[in-house]
Amino acid sequence: MRNYTFRMIVYSSLAIVLLIFVWGVRQIPATHRIGEEAVQTSLDQELVVLSSAVRATTQALKYRLLDVLKAEGGDRTSRAFQDSPFVAATLLQWDQAQWKTLWHSVKSKTDFQAAEIREALQSWPLASIAPDEVHYLKLSDVQGQAFFAVIVPVRRPNQVPMFGVGIFPAMQFGLQFSVDQSREIRVFDSKGFALALSRPAYLGSSLMREPLVKEMLEGEEVRAQLDWTTNQGERLSGRAVRIAGSNLVAAIESPLRPGENWTLRGWLYLGLCGLGAIALNWFLFTNLLKPLLAQLNQAESLIETLRRQLRDAPVAQPKGVAIRPELKLSPLAHLDFQESAAPIELKEDVETSNDSGSISLERLVDSSLRRLDDKIKEIGVNVMQLGLEGALIQTDPMQFQTALDEVLKNAIEAMQTTTPRNLTLSLAHQGDVNRLTVEDSGSGIAEADLEKVFDPFFSTKDNEGVARGLGLNVVRRVMEELSGSVKVISHQNSEGSATRVILEWPSAEGEVSPAPSSQAPTIEMAAPTQKDWPEVEIRKPRVRTLD
Repeated sequence: MRNYTFRMIVYSSLAIVLLIFVWGVRQIPATHRIGEEAVQTSLDQELVVLSSAVRATTQALKYRLLDVLKAEGGDRTSRAFQDSPFVAATLLQWDQAQWKTLWHSVKSKTDFQAAEIREALQSWPLASIAPDEVHYLKLSDVQGQAFFAVIVPVRRPNQVPMFGVGIFPAMQFGLQFSVDQSREIRVFDSKGFALALSRPAYLGSSLMREPLVKEMLEGEEVRAQLDWTTNQGERLSGRAVRIAGSNLVAAIESPLRPGENWTLRGWLYLGLCGLGAIALNWFLFTNLLKPLLAQLNQAESLIETLRRQLRDAPVAQPKGVAIRPELKLSPLAHLDFQESAAPIELKEDVETSNDSGSISLERLVDSSLRRLDDKIKEIGVNVMQLGLEGALIQTDPMQFQTALDEVLKNAIEAMQTTTPRNLTLSLAHQGDVNRLTVEDSGSGIAEADLEKVFDPFFSTKDNEGVARGLGLNVVRRVMEELSGSVKVISHQNSEGSATRVILEWPSAEGEVSPAPSSQAPTIEMAAPTQKDWPEVEIRKPRVRTLD
């Protein structure tokens, strides 16, 4: 027993570990892949937001420069220039041979004088700048701080090309990033110089060494998507897009890892779950299964002892009773069995009426109704008996009353929620067949359910969860034992729905049928193969009241 329990615990624990291992092998890689796909999807969404922010910042600097250009031109710098992020502003005009400076304003006499601007003109691609484009270029580094020039085309009515130039520190670009530390935000110009970064200390540095920057600047696509591995072996995924109306590119990068050591943590979590399952398995076996197995073993030992006593113990043979020599019985006094104090009797009021073995059908019905008196009074059922007075039938009283009890109980329960509540029992004879019809004014049975009412455990009602669906199945089996049958018919009448249960069994010699009465009402009967109701004369009805 002990070894058996131990083996069960070991085998079930091994099964648990195997199932956890198989689940981990299949699900952990799939979950890791789903995590990477989620990271890439989030990058796409964040890139849309980033490109919108860069475009808005670019347009804001453009209009600030145009405001400065409109206000400048006098002997003193304008208020618009003093409040702007620019440290210098210049208006350039083409004079058929070269670009000349119409005016130049600076906030500090030491920074970005006109000579510096004219020298930088040689490397500026002014001819390639579209009329509606905002161009950004890195100008120089001053005391470790990167300065960029924003170039905006300006046209006069005489169609003479003009450009406005504003010089500003990269810190004044206007983008502040507050994102997950795993993300890298980059905004750079067409030369690869950083104009905005997640880490501002590297503003103005060249990003051409980055794979995503090279992919974007050397290619022709407006949008790039790239996954790569760094020199340190870290997998990265990046997205980049060109900003319309400028020469800027916005990019976002992220490591392809849903979490540090995610796989290791996943296996660790599954290991802890497995240990917990094994501990629970041990508890269940030792506290539930082990006592159960002990009881089974004890029962087997007791059965074997009884078998041995039945086989070996001698028994005194009663007079007049022949017992085969090989069958030996034992008193089994040590089992403390209690003998029945009285013989088994038939149900209440079920008795024969004469020596021929006939029984009173009226007594059977009254006995069944008395057992249902409480329910009948509770819901107020009117009971009517037609043709049962003086009727004697020959059948098994115990079995017949069992069927009758189930039919009456079902009929009364069917009327709990309906009005009126009328229960009619009528007896009729047709040839050598007795027919007892029990009709109630309940809610009826749906046509689709009529074929299933005799199935075990099928029920059309639920009396607070106790309906078992065995009543009519029992009735059918009892009537078949009596060489009879049972039919269920549901129809509509003048009072609403009605259900008829018809019990049929063969009549025998010695049965007494009630004499027909001229004033007796007619009753509808179910034909064997049709749903019409032939008229049969029966006795005058006797109404049973509850008062």
